[in-house]
Amino acid sequence: MKININIFIWFLFIKIFLYLWYVFITISNCYAQGIAINTTSTGADASAILDINATNQGLLIPRITSVQRNAIPSPATGLLVYNTTTNKFNYYNGSEWFEIEATYVSSTIGTVSSGSGISVNTSSNLPDSSAILDVSDATRGILIPRLNGTGAISSPATGLTVYNTSTNRFNYYNGSAWVVPCATSTGVGGSGGSQNNIGIAVNTISLNPDASPF
Repeated sequence: MKININIFIWFLFIKIFLYLWYVFITISNCYAQGIAINTTSTGADASAILDINATNQGLLIPRITSVQRNAIPSPATGLLVYNTTTNKFNYYNGSEWFEIEATYVSSTIGTVSSGSGISVNTSSNLPDSSAILDVSDATRGILIPRLNGTGAISSPATGLTVYNTSTNRFNYYNGSAWVVPCATSTGVGGSGGSQNNIGIAVNTISLNPDASPF
């Protein structure tokens, strides 16, 4: 009976070891190659640390009012939110909130399927059916990669978006050139104070998330 117990313990040890090794390899690949969120199991583009791809879903970032935006304690430079008061994207450039100008595209509304995306929030809400990634919080925004210029990115993917810290503006690649969306200052500075780090950090240098993004 003692031999059987030893064999069982040894088998359990090997199983746990193999599982931990699998987790380690998976995390290492995520940090080295970026994270891909899609329905086709396609890996992330080499130029992206987070690659979200879908044919019938979009990306939802935190949706908050102007009052909630102004109350975010110590917003990080490049923090991005969708302002439900003005129905425009806002970002913080290090000293003031800026409003990204919008151009009317279409009034056509399509149909959506049942939600199968990923939801990141503090209230256990399911993702909206139109979003493959739905991030929501009333006191935080979302931070995309902050780079000192775009010259270091080789072969950028079409649609790749970064926050350029040398100009304090958002840049996106349209397939042939980097584009800078027009933005206007709201005249509102960032609020002081602090809040807990409860967000998710995706990076290659093991940094914890800033307290102001989700």
